Amino acid sequence: MDMKTLRAEALRRVIGPLSQKDFADQHDLDASYLSQILNGHRGLGEKAALNLEQKIGLAPGVLVNPSGYGSNLIEGEFTRHEVRDQPSPAYKALQQTASPRAIAVIEKLARAAAKGKLKESDLVLLEGIAALLEKANAEKP
Repeated sequence: MDMKTLRAEALRRVIGPLSQKDFADQHDLDASYLSQILNGHRGLGEKAALNLEQKIGLAPGVLVNPSGYGSNLIEGEFTRHEVRDQPSPAYKALQQTASPRAIAVIEKLARAAAKGKLKESDLVLLEGIAALLEKANAEKP
């Protein structure tokens, strides 16, 4: 199997049970680009694989050199930098009660924060939104 095919297979394992569209939406990617890679219409070269690893938060080498990783490492936790060994109790509770869309939004915010992409003005805005949601939900019977 050539390297581009190995990379496409590694990407398929990273996407896991999500649809290509859901995965693309979660990571601000073009779904048609993913489809072209996964269907073999476009090869995933080294530079593109490196850029994709960085964009979706994968450990270095997962897509660039998938033959150096066992499939068990790629599957499941996706080997993301920001994934902790033990999720916090708050995150565990969130996974049990929140909708998949709410979890996806929170994970996007967490990735942005981990990459240092949130400015102080963003945090002020998010705090205001959180306070409004808490107040609105406290008033419901």
